[in-house]
Amino acid sequence: TKDFAMEPDENVLKKAAQLMVSSVAGSLALVTCREPLRVSLTTHFWQLLNAQGERHDTTGLEQIVHILSTENLELGCTLIEKAVVDRALRDIEVSISGPVEARREQRARSPGVPFYDASYIQPSSRWPQALPPILRPKPGPLS
Repeated sequence: TKDFAMEPDENVLKKAAQLMVSSVAGSLALVTCREPLRVSLTTHFWQLLNAQGERHDTTGLEQIVHILSTENLELGCTLIEKAVVDRALRDIEVSISGPVEARREQRARSPGVPFYDASYIQPSSRWPQALPPILRPKPGPLS
C-alpha cells in the first residue's frame, strides 16, 4: 500500500491490489503446476489403461496416454489457476481491509482533507523526504 499512501479512493486501492495479486498468483501457479501436473496425468492414465488386464501395443498405449495427458493438461492448469487466484483474492481482501477502512473513516471524519497514510509518510523517516521533489508523493489520487 506504500504506492497508494496518498490515494483517497479505496476502490482504486482495491482494484490495483486485485489486479496485481491475480496476475502474479495466476502466473506463478501456471509456472509451478504445469510440469508436475503433466507427469501426474501421464502416470495416472498409464496406470489406468494398464490396469485393464489386457495386453496392449506399448507404442499405441504411449500415444494414447500422451494425447490424453496433453488434452487434459490445459483444463487442469486452468482449474488450478482459478483456484489459486480465487484464494489470493480472498487473502488480499483481508490484507488490505485496514487501509481501506482507514480511507473510509478519514473521508467520513474530514471530507475536505486530503488522505495520506501516516504509517508511510512521517516527517522523521527518510522516505519520501529523500526523494527529489518531482518524485515525492503528492496529496490526492495517483498521477
